[in-house]
Amino acid sequence: MKLSLLILTLSLLFTSCSKPVATVTLSKNNCIELSQLDDETQNKILAVDKRKAYESFVTGCQKIKPHNIFYEVCQKIDAQPFMQDFFEKHFDFYRWEDRETKKKGLMTGYYEPLLEGRLQKDANHTVPLLAPPADLVKIYLSSVIPELKGKVVRGRLDNGKIIPYYDRAAITSNPNPDNVICWVQDKVDLFFLQVQGSGRIQLENNQTLFVGYGDKNGHPYRSIGKYMVKHKIMSYGQMSLQGIKAWAQEHSDRIDEILNHNPSYLFFTTNQTPAKGALGVVLTPKHSIAVDTKYLPFGTPMFIQTQHPLTQDQFTTVAIAQDKGSAIKGERRIDFFWGFGEEAAQLAGHTKSRADMIIMLPKGYQVDFK
Repeated sequence: MKLSLLILTLSLLFTSCSKPVATVTLSKNNCIELSQLDDETQNKILAVDKRKAYESFVTGCQKIKPHNIFYEVCQKIDAQPFMQDFFEKHFDFYRWEDRETKKKGLMTGYYEPLLEGRLQKDANHTVPLLAPPADLVKIYLSSVIPELKGKVVRGRLDNGKIIPYYDRAAITSNPNPDNVICWVQDKVDLFFLQVQGSGRIQLENNQTLFVGYGDKNGHPYRSIGKYMVKHKIMSYGQMSLQGIKAWAQEHSDRIDEILNHNPSYLFFTTNQTPAKGALGVVLTPKHSIAVDTKYLPFGTPMFIQTQHPLTQDQFTTVAIAQDKGSAIKGERRIDFFWGFGEEAAQLAGHTKSRADMIIMLPKGYQVDFK
């Protein structure tokens, strides 16, 4: 079945409340297809313990709106307890693959970091963790052009004109900004906290501060890993979160050069709960993923089969699309949430592998196989 996943997803997202039907399109430019499963893959899915995935799906249902394709399934949750075959009863499974190259999808990992911090700057805590600044201006383009719904331009006012907001290098050059939430020890740790999007700050007296996405400066995200490989600072095989941190400890004179390659800067806000995804619910370790919502809607369950990042053994799980990220772009691209703490950091830092991805669509959608 040759499908444009983008058109399929849009047709599912923006349908009326009547029963939607998946749209099949034939396109020479389309490289994505959904295909039915073989018996071996089907049996692997049946064998996976899905209780945590079910709990993650139920959590996500708190934010699923009536126009979402999973809304009707969510309405059935209260009427029945957990069943191991819940997903088999309510979903049809489709292999999500590239029909031209037959490559597997790409899976990376993320986690919720823990940093040591102080509310007041001291000799050991000199790196500011910032809230959105007062001079950051946002223009919602849909107010001018309705077709640009969801598009936002960020900048600042300068003599009556909107100009780009300060980039990372300019923001970090200010040693005493007035929008500080707290002070942390290490700029590299803060950088990776920004990459993850949320985390925890351990303050004095065992107080824990939950921080999450507040806003961003509007500059494009650029990978420091790609920069380091391109300039032969590290090899591709050495590249990992832990590898970059180890390099930074030995090359403090070049840290700013590396970090400033990425002009994007994320500001934080304080929260009452641990990490939430873009869907607005607390993420479930090993059962929540970030996706590109141009191709998959929030709430999509996915069976994933890949290699464990540390043991290299086969790793299988079911996870729910509950988050997105500026670096998670394109078809068959997911970021896997490993959870909180040092073990999760080790797993996330070494996660970069090809994965079989099986997406689940609610039963009742018409899918024609060609």
